[in-house]
Amino acid sequence: MGTRVEVDDLWLASFLIAEGAKLRAISVMPYSKRLTAVFELEDASEEAIAAYARGNPYVRVHALRTALNELRDAMHAELSARNGKPQIKEMPNGKSSPGKRRLEENEDTARNHRLDQVKL
Repeated sequence: MGTRVEVDDLWLASFLIAEGAKLRAISVMPYSKRLTAVFELEDASEEAIAAYARGNPYVRVHALRTALNELRDAMHAELSARNGKPQIKEMPNGKSSPGKRRLEENEDTARNHRLDQVKL
């Protein structure tokens, strides 16, 4: 079985979740002159941790993207709750890009990029 770990790296946490770990909690802590999020994960595979540490590990891209989006949303919700502000889901470039928005959980942009649609 996996182990319980605390990770302050969004990419590592996302990778571990894509490999089967489960998010237990998110803590927001002061770090230097800013806040940082610490992800508490359970059932993290020691093999996955070692593969990540070696660099360039294999990962299912869609699982990684889903985990990354879920962790980022949870992290922003935790930061908003701590700061007493409502959670805002906008694109990082804000209001200067009208019509753009974050994808919902079941939306798939990859449908337009499948190999059977590529003309060589």
